[in-house]
Amino acid sequence: MNEELFMYLLPGLTVAKLVSLVIAKKQNTLSEMLVEGGIFSLIIYWLIKISPLSSILTTIISIIVLVLVVTLIVNKGVYYWIMEKIKLSIKCAEMPFYKTMKQRKYIIAHLKNGYSVYGFPSTFTDVEDSEQVYLVNCSWVDENRKYTDMINNEGVLLKHSEIEFIEVLKE
Repeated sequence: MNEELFMYLLPGLTVAKLVSLVIAKKQNTLSEMLVEGGIFSLIIYWLIKISPLSSILTTIISIIVLVLVVTLIVNKGVYYWIMEKIKLSIKCAEMPFYKTMKQRKYIIAHLKNGYSVYGFPSTFTDVEDSEQVYLVNCSWVDENRKYTDMINNEGVLLKHSEIEFIEVLKE
């Protein structure tokens, strides 16, 4: 029985693992991975039933398409928009902190105390409740977007709780 269940979940677990490798998100627990794998497996087996192609070919195509679609949905913010529209979340317009930092672009961190800091995120943590970012090449930014270099600027360590919002700059 366990082997049959594993074989049933294998395509979905493959999708779940590939998605977790492609998108910036925290590692799933075993139970979360099994739930995701089960959902993806249901979708794949439904596609096998309605597809005129062989089950192996349909499974392979389904895995590839599901990974691409789920990655696109999560990375482009569609996921947050959907969650907001179906009222499962109140504030979805912002990207997760660690995902914002993974873009590896200069940012302006607008702090809750009214100050703004420009810099490059050299290191950051993605541990919930202790998210931090270490900015290098920092400058203060005033309300007129005038940059003032910091004195003795080795870098600035900011806690996520100190940041009101983050502006990711194009270049």
